[in-house]
Amino acid sequence: FGILRRCREELLRCESALEIRDCIVSFMESMYDPSAVVDLAAEMELFLWDPLQGQFNVLPLHTQEFEYNEPFWEQHLFQFRMQNFVLREIIQSYHLDKRVLDNLSPSTTGAAVESRITTKNLVNLIIPTMQRA
Repeated sequence: FGILRRCREELLRCESALEIRDCIVSFMESMYDPSAVVDLAAEMELFLWDPLQGQFNVLPLHTQEFEYNEPFWEQHLFQFRMQNFVLREIIQSYHLDKRVLDNLSPSTTGAAVESRITTKNLVNLIIPTMQRA
């Protein structure tokens, strides 16, 4: 829409569909600066939505969509924060049982086994044990 508005005069002088296509393509090719594209989009957004917002209090569609979806994102982020809190508590507060650590020698694992519940210990020790149970 912005390109059509910017090329309006040139487009009105065109006499065929091929000339119109060439006019639009050459305008798009001349936009080397990405900030010019952003400025054009922002200018057209203001052109389209500002009169409606002033007269009828109609928000742009992306703003309406954002406001509609914001509670869902807040719920998702809350769940994500709670999961991280629980994982941090597990990692920092719980340690592998000494009997599990005693059964593993440094020669089997290649290094001393950390007693915290890390991803490595979870994958190598806890999950296989739970699968056997």
